[in-house]
Amino acid sequence: EKELKLAIAFIYLDNKLIPSVEIEQSMKLIVTRLIKRTS
Repeated sequence: EKELKLAIAFIYLDNKLIPSVEIEQSMKLIVTRLIKRTS
């Protein structure tokens, strides 16, 4: 959970540099990786 929050926070920090579609895709990738790692 801590990692997930850090990852999301990092993406929000880069929000001004990356288009929102890419942010959405990045979040999905990170969430998917974290789910696979923990399960």
